[in-house]
Amino acid sequence: MEKEFWLWLNPETFIWKNSDEVLVFNSGKGNGFLIPLSQVLSSLIERLINPEQMYCSDVRPVEVRDKLTGAFIDKVVKTGSGGICERVEGNPKPVVMFPKLNIQRSVERQSKISGSYRDDKIMLDLFEMTICFNGIGDKKRGGWNRQFIYPPVTNESLVSTILLKQLEAVSGSNGLRSVNLLASDFSGIESIIEIVDSLSRLNSTRTIWCRMADLKEQSAKVISRLCKGSFGLNIIVDPVADSEDSRRSVDDLICDFPEATWRFIISGESDYDMAAGIVEGLGSPVEALFVPLYTGGNLEFFIEHVFIRPADLLESGLTKREVFAHQAVNTFDFGKVSLMPDGRYYANLNHPPIGTLDESLKEVLHRELFSGKSWRRIRDEKPCTECLYRWLCPSPSGYELVIGRPDLCLIGEMMKPV
Repeated sequence: MEKEFWLWLNPETFIWKNSDEVLVFNSGKGNGFLIPLSQVLSSLIERLINPEQMYCSDVRPVEVRDKLTGAFIDKVVKTGSGGICERVEGNPKPVVMFPKLNIQRSVERQSKISGSYRDDKIMLDLFEMTICFNGIGDKKRGGWNRQFIYPPVTNESLVSTILLKQLEAVSGSNGLRSVNLLASDFSGIESIIEIVDSLSRLNSTRTIWCRMADLKEQSAKVISRLCKGSFGLNIIVDPVADSEDSRRSVDDLICDFPEATWRFIISGESDYDMAAGIVEGLGSPVEALFVPLYTGGNLEFFIEHVFIRPADLLESGLTKREVFAHQAVNTFDFGKVSLMPDGRYYANLNHPPIGTLDESLKEVLHRELFSGKSWRRIRDEKPCTECLYRWLCPSPSGYELVIGRPDLCLIGEMMKPV
């Protein structure tokens, strides 16, 4: 009589299949693998993923002899994604907890509890707040703030007296981890000292964001004082036309702001080469980041350097919690709001405002959580719904909305028959 076996998957292991392939991802190790499906292997996978089977299935003799099934089992064992043992009469079947998303404080569950979420819990969902006081006049840079933190094109300025009242509500938020202050001119902000005092009561990271081009004498003095008061500093460097002039500017400013993080905006290979050259030529080491900018005419640059590929996702290092998060919320936007110079709140600047400075912040957050477009925007539309990599892929970002694509990957194209 031929032997039969038990095959099981670990509780940290996720498995998804379509008609052609099966993807296994071990979140305990942060990597996965892909194997083609045979009819025999497909039958075994169906039993494995049946919740009633508790992530364990018998392996029949005909399945053991199937080449693809054997390769699948071998891969599961070698990667530590599961195990196999001989099925012996009298010995119990292995039982494993199926990795199923179960959010205790889910939106759907809390919506049934009248008023409690709005009054007691909603401020816990505010993780990051960006306050933009004023903007720039250069229309050529209009819309850049829809892709990353950057001053908007506007002549309006935030009314600081109303903002101070809102900050009183924010000071009661135990979930707030980060506050960003953004402006093109910090010297012109009314009540900046009172605002800083209000923020000092928060147990959160506080960061100044400004462009290098705006670090002029008066504004630089204000920023320098703030940085001495436990504020971090992010300096945004626009695409550079003259690397030597920019290098001198950065080099000069490093003396005044030695702890700053430098964010170089790049839209192509030449921008990157110039920015990298500036960093390498500096007399002092700095923390430098390169931020891609979509211009409408550089899609090939994004395809080459930004778009996701299968190998990236199979070696992504995602934890179980992160995979679950992709299924429930937008990890780029959730818990974040931006207050713009026009006094309006946004959860994502590519979507309509979610409220105004005149409203209760709790009401604004409640509106976004329960009926907004940003915090809960996940990969629940085609082609993502038909992709095995769906929950390994990063949440939809602002770049997709700006570019006009549902994803930033080539997986669908790569899977099409030639």
